[in-house]
Amino acid sequence: TEFATAVITNNIITENGWRKEWVCPQVGLWMNAPSSRFQFTYNDVWNNVSGDYKDIGSLTGINGNISENPEFKSKFDFTLEPGSELFHSGNPIITNLDGSRSHLGIEGGQGVK
Repeated sequence: TEFATAVITNNIITENGWRKEWVCPQVGLWMNAPSSRFQFTYNDVWNNVSGDYKDIGSLTGINGNISENPEFKSKFDFTLEPGSELFHSGNPIITNLDGSRSHLGIEGGQGVK
């Protein structure tokens, strides 16, 4: 059997399962392949309807992964409020334009000061 591989870093995975009509479980991360095939680092997995992880143990506290309220500006604005724990919590090899450690989510990396 062939399985996918993936590198997943600097993401915010939250509030999956807001509808009942889903193909996949209403969780943050579900792996139906060996976890050794995935590099899951520096992500925030928080507040998913049926739990944050399925068919694997929790990765919170491992490889920079956290479980914190991202504190988005609104339900439709995924930029972070000024006090969010996700600022400068990203993968340390990814930097913002000013050279500081990246943020998690859409505000991290080379497009951000």
